[in-house]
Amino acid sequence: MPVSAEMHREIVGQVFARVPDLTTLTLGAIPRPLGSTLDHVFGIGEKLVLIFQRGGQLFGTASLLLPASQPPVPDALLDLAANLVSAALGRHRAERRVAESEARFRTIFDAVSDAIFVHDAATGAILDANERATEMFGHPADDLRRLGIGPLSAGADGYTLENGLARLQAAAGGPPQLFSWHCRHRDGRLFWAEVHMRRASLGGVRTVLVVVRDRTARVEEELARARADDEANHASRLESIGRLAGGVAHDFNNLLTAIIGNVELVCEDLGPLHPAYDRLRDVLKAADTAASLTTELLAFGRRQMILPRIVDPNTVVEAAARLLARLIGENIQLVVTAAPEVWRVRVDPMQFQQVIVNLATNARDAMASGGRLTIGTANVVLDDIFVRGHEGISPGRYVRVTVSDTGQGMPADVLPHVFEPFFTTKTLGKGTGLGLATVYGAVRQNGGIVDVESAVGQGTTVKVYLPAVT
Repeated sequence: MPVSAEMHREIVGQVFARVPDLTTLTLGAIPRPLGSTLDHVFGIGEKLVLIFQRGGQLFGTASLLLPASQPPVPDALLDLAANLVSAALGRHRAERRVAESEARFRTIFDAVSDAIFVHDAATGAILDANERATEMFGHPADDLRRLGIGPLSAGADGYTLENGLARLQAAAGGPPQLFSWHCRHRDGRLFWAEVHMRRASLGGVRTVLVVVRDRTARVEEELARARADDEANHASRLESIGRLAGGVAHDFNNLLTAIIGNVELVCEDLGPLHPAYDRLRDVLKAADTAASLTTELLAFGRRQMILPRIVDPNTVVEAAARLLARLIGENIQLVVTAAPEVWRVRVDPMQFQQVIVNLATNARDAMASGGRLTIGTANVVLDDIFVRGHEGISPGRYVRVTVSDTGQGMPADVLPHVFEPFFTTKTLGKGTGLGLATVYGAVRQNGGIVDVESAVGQGTTVKVYLPAVT
């Protein structure tokens, strides 16, 4: 039955109404004469309207035409029927509103660019997760609810299930939590995320809302910047040490030249039969040793005279390998893996060969019980990302010379110091600490860089990058 605004005001609060004729029932659509005729023809008796409303909200109405032969319907029965239907319609409308609200919430929940988890505040279990969470961690939503936060965490260094639950409990009973977390993807890949936790009550259940934002790119950028800063500081420190060492070595070399020259003249004047001759020869040997040290210091300080020319790196490596075959000992296997058609480089070939010999000698000393020494060459193109972490080079074509061993390796705290002059991990009397310092100075003097990778028990790999001739 259609309801006019006037009738709506009249029926508010009612559950049924008895209507006198069809004209009233149809709001005038059926004229009275026609209505009387229809009553007579169809034997229509009582005309009723059931009004379905709840809390002042009208859901609708239903018209009932009863036969004239039927006795009037009791008011109580009409009241009961109208109230039952009104209650059912009210529930249906409320359920529909809830469903629509949940659909809107789910749409927004799944459209957010961050991963969102809903955790039970008491147990830490995952109650719900959005689509971004399934994409970020690689697990379907059902698996996320079943797995919990343990498999989603890196699992070490403070990023374990226990650490995660402690964070959840802190958020459930206190202020919001904001922190970085090391996460694990389903494929095993680790990544960094920014996590925000806040307690909330959803449907009467105490929960913790967790928002996870992937910040891998930002962390990698920060790490690259930190590495670049460390590299720049390290290079600056070595540069300062190099200038100091080179200056001292230059002056000291001049003094040695005078000492050696005069001692040699005295030896010639006295002759080998003089009682002091042997002692003077010992002085010469000591002075020659000192001169060798100053030569290495000059190389580190990049003040050594060099004669650079365009060379084939493989030719230099092969010449060094022939020399090393007699130096490294029978218990060490020497393997040379020279790349074919390696690019040419502009270096002092003798200085380049000395770099390889120094690196190989260090590798030999790290393999007291024997092992494998590998020397290789390769063409590489260094991009902006690599260059940002290394001071003093530009992107482009380089030749990489790699010297690796299977020796004892070095701890992480030693690596930043390996190029410093007189720094050594060898026992007293086993080395001067100038081998790698000389390598560093020589490579830098020829426009290249040196990288060292090492771990205790896993050997050491030194990579020398020299700019290719274009």
